[in-house]
Amino acid sequence: MAKNQTNKKPIYKKWWFWLIVVVILIGAGANMGGSSDQAKESDKTTEAKSSTQKDTSVKKQETEKKKEKLPYPTTAKEVTLGAGTFIIGEDIEPGRYVIHTDEPSGNINSGLNINEILGTDTSFAVNDIVATLEKDQELQIQNLNAVTFTPKDAPEIASEPTETTFNSGLYYVGIDIPAGKYNVHTEDTSGNFTIGLKVNEILGTDTELAVNDVQVSLKDGDKIQLSGLTQTTFSPK
Repeated sequence: MAKNQTNKKPIYKKWWFWLIVVVILIGAGANMGGSSDQAKESDKTTEAKSSTQKDTSVKKQETEKKKEKLPYPTTAKEVTLGAGTFIIGEDIEPGRYVIHTDEPSGNINSGLNINEILGTDTSFAVNDIVATLEKDQELQIQNLNAVTFTPKDAPEIASEPTETTFNSGLYYVGIDIPAGKYNVHTEDTSGNFTIGLKVNEILGTDTELAVNDVQVSLKDGDKIQLSGLTQTTFSPK
């Protein structure tokens, strides 16, 4: 009996013991690798989320800064008005609007900024006027049952002069069109075209009372006023 006990091999000398050890080590290594991969993926996801949040925050800040620099109120809210006299700030919020009607024609005016025949009859009326309405201004609408005022967002403009077409309304250089030299042309018979005090023309194809292809130099801050014109094109010189 004593002889048999003496011949027994220690467990660490058994071949199957080392096989079990190798299997355990391989499994542990795989788990560590998987954990490492998961950690890397988690880090990537966190970085992506952080980058997206930063981009959103930057865009929001840029939008807010852009609004602060706009030369008109940013409180516009869509509304539909009929005939009558209205006060800006009471009946309609101050701001910049596109003014539209589905009726043939009627009159709309507000101080020096708006004085138009508004309507779908393009033979003598204009539609989709771009206008800035300031607080306490008076607005009059005649012979129209429904005029819609839709807020106009500031467009994204090119950094250099580029061909731009405007309808009747008030436009800002540096907001709606880049500064630079332009040739101004229209296919309309006649209408009024002003830029502050430096340009005051009847623009149109009727050579008896209007001029066309007017060259202008636009500077940031200039205000372009177009009246009675459905399509005026500014082409870079």
